[in-house]
Amino acid sequence: MTPRFLEACQSLQSAEKATWDLLLRELPDAETLSPEVLNCAMDQTLDQLWSLLRDGPAEAGLQQATSAPPPLPAGGECLLTTHLPYFNAGERALELVAGEVLETEPPKTRRAHWRDCDELCAAFNVLVQCQLEALCRRCGRAAECRYGDLRAVAKLPSRHPFAMSPEAGDGHAAQPARSRKRRAHRAEEFETRN
Repeated sequence: MTPRFLEACQSLQSAEKATWDLLLRELPDAETLSPEVLNCAMDQTLDQLWSLLRDGPAEAGLQQATSAPPPLPAGGECLLTTHLPYFNAGERALELVAGEVLETEPPKTRRAHWRDCDELCAAFNVLVQCQLEALCRRCGRAAECRYGDLRAVAKLPSRHPFAMSPEAGDGHAAQPARSRKRRAHRAEEFETRN
């Protein structure tokens, strides 16, 4: 990722958080966290993402970045119920703000920054997978989990590739299959390359 693109995305963190919050509030079935908790969780997730993009996904860096996942919901419900909408909305917010960054670029350099957008989404994908696995390890319902082992989380329709479905009532169209495949391939490439 080019440093200029990363800095531009970081400088728009408040816009990313506002968009993220708005997308979360639009979901009828999403658990609502208090604004203070949500603000803290978003800051933490975005800080971890910037760190991952700056420092690379070395194993120690990933473990350090995912040492404190977002807060757990109250009660005995599955942790994925709350966190899948949280991360889905987060990726959508990143895509929207990254699109705004691209719009400010001259047409000649815009194509090069599409790779930066793909890398941003791939890094978010890696971070989210690690955080969801950490959540599953902390869950008290692991023995009766309907999803199976921790790696099964990556195969959930609502998890991979983060596209919000129109059936969920969020008003956003799903990504085209070609885009989903390309993004999934980029995520694998990002993990193996670094």
